[in-house]
Amino acid sequence: MRYTIDYDLTNCDAEPLRFIRSCQHGAVLLVLYADSLRIKGASENCHELFGRSAKDLLGEDAGAVLGSESMDLIRQASAASSFDTVNPFEHYHRSTDGSVRKNLVVNQEGELLILEFEDRDEQFGTTAFLMQVDRSLARIQSFSGSDVAELHATTVQEVRRLTGYDRVYLYEFDKEYNGKVVAEARREGMESFLHLHYPHTDIPKQARELYLRQQVRMVTSTVADCDSLLITDDRTPIDLSTAGNRGVSPIHLEYLRNMGVGASLSIAVTVNGKLWGLLACHHEAPRSIDFRLRKLLGLFGRILSGHLALHQTASFRNNVLSTSLLRARLVDRLIEAQDIVTPIQENEEMLLSLMKADGAALLIEDHILRIGSCPEEKELSLLLGFLEQQPSNIFSTASLYRLYAPAKNFSTAPAGLLSIRISKEPAEHLVWFRPETIRELAWGGRPEQRKEIVDGKVRLHPHLSFAKYVQTTSGEARPWAQHHLDNALALRNDIKEVILVKYQEMRHLNNKLVSAYEELQSFSYTVSHDLRAPLRGIKGYAKILQEDYSDRLDDFGQSALRTIVSSVDRMNTFINGILEFSRIGSGRLRVEAIHLPTLLDEVWQSSHIQQDVALNKHLDVEYVIGDHTLLWQLFQNFLSNSVKYRREEVASYITVRTRQLDEGVSIEIEDNGIGFDVKHAGSIFTPFTRLVSEEEYEGSGIGLAIAQRIVQKHYGDIDVDSKPNVGTTFEIRLPGNLQELVEQDNQQNA
Repeated sequence: MRYTIDYDLTNCDAEPLRFIRSCQHGAVLLVLYADSLRIKGASENCHELFGRSAKDLLGEDAGAVLGSESMDLIRQASAASSFDTVNPFEHYHRSTDGSVRKNLVVNQEGELLILEFEDRDEQFGTTAFLMQVDRSLARIQSFSGSDVAELHATTVQEVRRLTGYDRVYLYEFDKEYNGKVVAEARREGMESFLHLHYPHTDIPKQARELYLRQQVRMVTSTVADCDSLLITDDRTPIDLSTAGNRGVSPIHLEYLRNMGVGASLSIAVTVNGKLWGLLACHHEAPRSIDFRLRKLLGLFGRILSGHLALHQTASFRNNVLSTSLLRARLVDRLIEAQDIVTPIQENEEMLLSLMKADGAALLIEDHILRIGSCPEEKELSLLLGFLEQQPSNIFSTASLYRLYAPAKNFSTAPAGLLSIRISKEPAEHLVWFRPETIRELAWGGRPEQRKEIVDGKVRLHPHLSFAKYVQTTSGEARPWAQHHLDNALALRNDIKEVILVKYQEMRHLNNKLVSAYEELQSFSYTVSHDLRAPLRGIKGYAKILQEDYSDRLDDFGQSALRTIVSSVDRMNTFINGILEFSRIGSGRLRVEAIHLPTLLDEVWQSSHIQQDVALNKHLDVEYVIGDHTLLWQLFQNFLSNSVKYRREEVASYITVRTRQLDEGVSIEIEDNGIGFDVKHAGSIFTPFTRLVSEEEYEGSGIGLAIAQRIVQKHYGDIDVDSKPNVGTTFEIRLPGNLQELVEQDNQQNA
C-alpha cells in the first residue's frame, strides 16, 4: 500500500505526500542506511536494473549491488556532506544484456540515503543543445522592461522550446492560493487555458510546501498503477521529500487524467520566500526529461523569481515614494493650520489620492467631516462603534459587509474600509472608503461539479469538465495594498505628532495668556484705583458748587454741574464693570448643587428689581450644578436687564424655564420687553456694546459680557433669540458633568 490509510477528496489536504511508499514509472529507487550503506528499501521494479527482487536486496551491502565505482563516488560525496554539487552521478550497470548508463541521483534524509536511478539523455551534453539552453537563458535574463506580461510570455515559450511539452503555462497564486493562468505556450490545436482560474484545492497546502523544498516536480506518467511500490525492512515511514521520482498522489493522477494530461512537470516560482506561482508543463503522452535539464529549469524559475522580485520591489518603491510625497504635503498643511479639520477639508482630493479611495471621513472632536462618496453622519456614528471594537490602531478590509452587515444598507454602501485611530478616548478616527466592485472570474470548469461519491468515498467526477465557466462575484472592493497600509500608519503617527506639537504650542500660549491676564487684572485694579481718586475729587467739587454756589449760577451752569456729576457716576459704573468682568476669569469654581427656585427668589428679592414685573417659574429641573456666587450674578444680570428693557405699554413678565438634556440642563429666560433685531445677536455679548441710546436706558454695556463669561466658565454655552417689540429669550446650557470637567482642568493646570 502507498499509505497506511485511504485518502479521498474529503481528507486529501492531509495526504502525507512525502511519505508515499512508491516510485514513479521509469525510475528505480533504493534506500540505504547512511552509516552501513546496507539496503533498507527498494522499489518493486528493481529487478529490471539489478536482476534481483526487492525483497532479495533488503539488508544487502550496496557495494555488491552497485559496484565499487559508484560506491566510491557515493562515499566521497557523503563524507563531504554534499550531493547537490555532484548529482547526477553517471552509473554504469553491467549485465548479461550489456551495459546500461543511468543517472544516479543521491540525497540524504536524516540517517538514510535515497538513491534514484533514471534514464540518461545523451542529447543533453551536445553542443547544439547547450547552445539552445544558453539562448533561452539569455532571452529571459535580458528582460529589463516594466511589461511583466512580456516576461511571462517569453519564459513559457523558452521552457516549451527546451522541454518539448505540449503545453507550458505560468500559474499565479492569489492570497488564498487560487491560481490564474497569466501566460501560455501550447501546441497548435490545443484549447487555451489563458486567464482561467483554478481553486486552491487543486494544489493542496502540503503540495505547495513541498515545492518550497523541492523546486522541480516531474510526473512521468499518469497511467493508473504504473508506479512501483517501495518494499522496506520495516513499516517505518520514509521521508521521500527530496526524491524527484517519489510516487504521485492517486488523487492528483486522476485529476491529470481527467484533464487529458499524460505527463507533467512543475517548476516553483518563489518571491521573497513565498510561493508566487508555478511554471506548469503538460504533455498528452508519458514523458520524462533528464535530471540535468530539470536542474536548469530550476534556474529558469529562479531567474523568473528574481525578475518578479525586482519588479515588485520597484513597483512598491515607486508607490511608497508617490504616496509618501502626498503624505508629506498633507502633513505640511496640517502643521501650517491652527487645527486638524481645516487643512483636510481644504485638501480633500489629496487625502483621497493618498489611499486611492472614493470617499473619506474625519471623526474628531465631536466633528464629522465627510469627503467624496461617504456614508451619512448617522451611519458614520454607527460605524464608529464597530471601529472602536477593533483592537489595532489601523484596520482594513476589502469585504466590510462580511464583518459589519449594516454597511451594505448604507447610503453609499462601501465594501472597502481603511481606518486609523487617532485617539481612543475620545474616539477619533480617519477613515477611507472604496465601493464594491463587480468582477467576472473565468474558471476552468465549475468547482462545485468536480466531485462524486462512489462506494462511500468522495472522488473526482470521471467526466470532470475544464471548460470555461464565468462566475460573477460581488461584495468586495479593491484590496488595500501594503504601501497604503504602511502610509496610513505613518500618517497616523504624523497626525499624533502634529497634535502633540500644537498642544505644546497651545500650552505655551496659555501660560503666556495666564501671565498676561494676571498683568491685565493687576493693571485694571491699578487703573481703577488711580481713576477713582480724581473722579471723587471732580464729583466732590461739583457737589460743593451745587450746594454753595448754585444761586450764583444760571440755568446752564446748574445743568453743567448735573452733567458732571452724572458723568462721574457713569464712569464709576464703567470702572466697576471692568473690575467685575476681569474678576470673572480668575479663581476656580466652587461647584455645588444649587436649588434654583431658592436662588431665583433671592436674586429677585434682594436686587429690588421687581418694579411691576411678574416673575414666572416653570422648572422641570430644580437643581443645577455650579458656582453659587457666579450663578447668582448671572441671574441678577439677566433679570435686571429684562426689567430695564421692559415695555411700559404692556404687562411685563419674565419666565424662567428649565428642562433636562442628555448632556446636562437647559435654562431659558424669556421676557416680553423691547427686544432687538436678531442680526445683532453676535455683538450683544461684546463688552460695552449697546443697542439703545444712553439717554433712554442707563447701563454700561458690560452685563451680558459678564453673563457670557460666567456661562463659559461653567463649560456651557448661550444662545439668544429676539424680535423687536416682542421680547427676548436667552437659552443657557450647562453640562451635567461639571465637577468632572473642573477636576480635569485643574489636573492639566497643576
